[in-house]
Amino acid sequence: MNKMVNMKEIRYMPIGIICSPFKDIKGMPIQPIGAKGIKGTRLDK
Repeated sequence: MNKMVNMKEIRYMPIGIICSPFKDIKGMPIQPIGAKGIKGTRLDK
């Protein structure tokens, strides 16, 4: 039994880039409170 499924295409597009001073996962905080006082940069597209 063949069923045709009508699926819509989902596309993801970047809306910007977040830069932080962390270059490696080791030592990177997993929650914002762990990065208190650390400045990052947001680059909007």
